[in-house]
Amino acid sequence: MLIIIFTLIWGIALFIFLVYSLISLLFRMISYPRDFYHFAGNQQPAKIDRNLQYYVIVPCFNEAAVIQRTIKCLLRFKQFEIVVVDDASSDDSVSQIKQITNSRVHLLRRYLPNAHTGKGDVLNFALDYICQITIRQRVPFEKVIIGVVDADAQLADNALQRLNAYFSSPRTNVTQMRVKMYPHFKNWLQILQDIEFFSINHMAQIMRMYTKTVGLSGNGQFFRLAPIIDKIGAHPWGNALLDDYELTIKMMLKKLHVDYMTDTYVYQEALTSPKRFVRQRSRWVQGDLNCLKYLPQIIKSRVLSRTQKLGIYYFLLQPWLNFLADVAIII
Repeated sequence: MLIIIFTLIWGIALFIFLVYSLISLLFRMISYPRDFYHFAGNQQPAKIDRNLQYYVIVPCFNEAAVIQRTIKCLLRFKQFEIVVVDDASSDDSVSQIKQITNSRVHLLRRYLPNAHTGKGDVLNFALDYICQITIRQRVPFEKVIIGVVDADAQLADNALQRLNAYFSSPRTNVTQMRVKMYPHFKNWLQILQDIEFFSINHMAQIMRMYTKTVGLSGNGQFFRLAPIIDKIGAHPWGNALLDDYELTIKMMLKKLHVDYMTDTYVYQEALTSPKRFVRQRSRWVQGDLNCLKYLPQIIKSRVLSRTQKLGIYYFLLQPWLNFLADVAIII
């Protein structure tokens, strides 16, 4: 009897996963080719807004090996101001950053005991600085675009072109770029991560565009400052380990849906070590659990549609489905 019960649990978990995957695949095959120009940045605006000011936040903690490469790649985009936040690194990250002498690079430093309190605090710290600059320069928040790029990341060559095409419309608010691993794979684990992000997650995000449930990925997210400050506040990021999806939930509850960029990418390093991979996924699961505190608001919300609620429920349910499926297999 016990075996039958756990077999049913495993079957239900597998069924939910396969149905979600199949729906994502169908949207990718049928809807996306027809609606390519409806996705963020693929439109051809009548006029590009030359008054947009981009600030790209780069959180940094012990990234001495890669931080220079990331900053130099971002400096290729002439409209970008790069705000690097060092979170009390113990390596020579700061000295590596200081070697880049460019007025568009802004180095902010957090010191212990006020450092190491989470990525959300780092991003909010940078946003305070950006708001002070824009107020001092009397730049309208509607013209200020905030981006978040990881310390090991690089944007595709057409990234700024797509961003300008998207944000030149005053009706646009938030977008997430397609994520890809750097194409210099050393083992199968890196290849599988590239398949996961560039293909599987890509199909899921396309489906979410139609259901208005696109999730921020933490790397390659861009938003207009004004609606975020007005509807969420001066410190939009929270303390969940999954800070990107926590911000996604906050946006959705305030009727701000995230758009998805399919035709430009943000590259990031794939993990080579299984141990680090497991640690990363464990943090994601814990971050997912952190977001459960929003469940009562989601259930009671009259702003969210039923489809949006189902999308959020599925995302928050994934760790539990995986856990139950694993226990069922073991038993």
